[in-house]
Amino acid sequence: MTLKVNNLEKTYSNGFKAIENISFSINEGEVLGIIGPNGGGKSTLLLCMCRVLKSTKGSINIFVNNKKIDEANQIKRIIGYLPEEANLYNDMTGYENLQFYAKFFGIPKKQISSLIQRLINKLDLKEFINKKVYEYSSGMKKKLILARALIHNPKLLILDEPTNNLDPTAKEEIKKVVMKLKEENNTIIISSHDLSEIEDICDKYLVLNKTVRYFGEIEAAKELQKAGVIVTITFFNDVDKKDLEFKLQNFPLLNIIQFTKEKVKINLNEISLVPQLISLLVKNNYQILEVKTEDISLKKLYFTYANEQEEGEKK
Repeated sequence: MTLKVNNLEKTYSNGFKAIENISFSINEGEVLGIIGPNGGGKSTLLLCMCRVLKSTKGSINIFVNNKKIDEANQIKRIIGYLPEEANLYNDMTGYENLQFYAKFFGIPKKQISSLIQRLINKLDLKEFINKKVYEYSSGMKKKLILARALIHNPKLLILDEPTNNLDPTAKEEIKKVVMKLKEENNTIIISSHDLSEIEDICDKYLVLNKTVRYFGEIEAAKELQKAGVIVTITFFNDVDKKDLEFKLQNFPLLNIIQFTKEKVKINLNEISLVPQLISLLVKNNYQILEVKTEDISLKKLYFTYANEQEEGEKK
């Protein structure tokens, strides 16, 4: 299975352009993480891929065994979709929900019971599968929706914010399930705000802010960014951003990527520059409470590329 997206654009009837010039591809067994700011077009892109929304321009092509799949019903059977918000039948049990969707996808009646049982075992649903859905916690609902997305054995699984609004325990449970699906060579696309979750699971990353800001592997991004470091400096007192930028304007290889009144996060291309940076701040009468450094990561990739578009729009 291969998914190829080429020059995709979606403009709504009110003239709002949600995404434009989106191009990327994903092959069988790969896990792609899509990250970006709120309003950056992540959900719109996923809905276009699922054929829930019709794109304005461009193409989304799916190939199975080197054969292009064009027919809409075939495409829907190839894709399993987990939406951000739960849309289950609350007055039915979890088991009844899965039965309903199995019939919806045309699964033969004789196969439904054994298929649901396999999903119960795979996703650990036994404790609550026979309870009414209105009794479920958010984590339970997420697991059931994931089971529903898998009910027809899709070749491509699309997960929109799978751990959003879940407590830490439920997040970890969902993450374990997704990791298990990855180990079984499933092809998965995940949209998420949880950068650490994406970095642990995904093979490739797409940073989206209306258009593609970066697409590729994290290791390639590290090379592109010369594997620098992020320095987080916490001050005793509130700091004025414009004053700080003025004092640091001649400092080499510096980029302020996040700022609050008492804390600044700075990207340096070389860790050897950290002592010089601290010395300069002290000389300019900044009172420093704490200094932390971290290696380049998906978090840095996000701030570097997702915000790049926003800065360009402000100019």
